[in-house]
Amino acid sequence: MRILEVKEMWIHTHFITDCEKLPAEGMHRIESGIEPVLRKLGIVYGIHFREEPGERGIRIVLECIPFPEVL
Repeated sequence: MRILEVKEMWIHTHFITDCEKLPAEGMHRIESGIEPVLRKLGIVYGIHFREEPGERGIRIVLECIPFPEVL
């Protein structure tokens, strides 16, 4: 899976991926891998996954907009 684009939307950061299907196990694996990294960066907000009509990729949504030097 690759990040194709990053969009800041209101109070969230959307990472648009090239992944068209993501089973629950894949979502859990991503959450388990990224949450410790976010905590080390001082980011205590969670993530969720979202599909947008008309887009091919799954969005990984970080529930904040970190400072540029952090991400």
